[in-house]
Amino acid sequence: MALKPVLKVVEVAPGKGGLCGSTFLNRRFTAFLRQKLGTHPEFRENMLEEAIKKFENEIKPQFNGSNDEEYDVLIPAFPDSDELNVRRMVLCLLGTELHEIFEPVIQEILTLVNQQITLTEKAKSNVKAVLLVGGFGESHYLHRRIRESVAGRQIEVLKSPAGWTAVVRGALLKSLVEANTKVAGAKVCGRVARAYYGTESAKMFDESEHDLEQREKKTLRCDYHIEQPVQAAKLDTVNVTIVKCEDPNEQGPPTYAGGMSRLFPANKPATNTHTEGVEVVEVLKVDLSKIPTTNLQKRTGADGEEYYIIDYALRLTCYSAETVFELLHNRRNYGKVSAEYV
Repeated sequence: MALKPVLKVVEVAPGKGGLCGSTFLNRRFTAFLRQKLGTHPEFRENMLEEAIKKFENEIKPQFNGSNDEEYDVLIPAFPDSDELNVRRMVLCLLGTELHEIFEPVIQEILTLVNQQITLTEKAKSNVKAVLLVGGFGESHYLHRRIRESVAGRQIEVLKSPAGWTAVVRGALLKSLVEANTKVAGAKVCGRVARAYYGTESAKMFDESEHDLEQREKKTLRCDYHIEQPVQAAKLDTVNVTIVKCEDPNEQGPPTYAGGMSRLFPANKPATNTHTEGVEVVEVLKVDLSKIPTTNLQKRTGADGEEYYIIDYALRLTCYSAETVFELLHNRRNYGKVSAEYV
């Protein structure tokens, strides 16, 4: 029992990142107005401002999907037109027109909701509710369509009374909980990786594993930070990749080492060599000059030359909105590694 409990939640199914929702509905409405009115010789782009504002604040949350509905929107300075259904600078929007604007976005949302429910059930978890947030989350029509889509599955569809501020309030609550553990709130304890994620490193040539032409080249492999896209990855999990760096002694101690942070297809890992579907997401620049020269080991190579040997680690920490790489050497943390997103 706790007087100020913290709700701990873990992501069960990976998000799809579908392009739909309130912003895309606004774009469809704006495109509809341009197509309907844009051919008129007296049409001006700034005439749409009031109509878009009313669509955002009134029509979008109130529309219930009926073809019998009608909404009036102001189009300043636009002349009367029987053909375009404009009288005294007011455009009458028909329910059939609004239905065509809404339907593609609604269908995409229904598809994504049902995909998430299916993935959650495959993870042996029960879906008890669908929670609508955001500006479009206040839509009566969207609420009804989702409720109809999950009918018979014992899933409740909940709508926030102030959905348009839900994301902001959630972010504020998250920060308050992190700053003061005594504050009651919610904490995200785990997320699901969307893809395999790792860094590239060199590997000793092995004729049983590599092609002969790779003998004179770098034999690359991937050291995975995240290997299981279908399992929850804790946000505080630390993943380490060991890399070996060699520089001739006569050139002085090494100062920088480069590397690639790569994203792999979510349905399969990459092999030790480059494969189709591999994307470079970050270029890493490791500042080895932070490591004192006195801590570096040396060894004599087959060519008789003396080389510096640096066994260092790249620590990756996953946060909710970013990933941070850090340089480790002999269990000491030398700070963040420069990572440039491609």
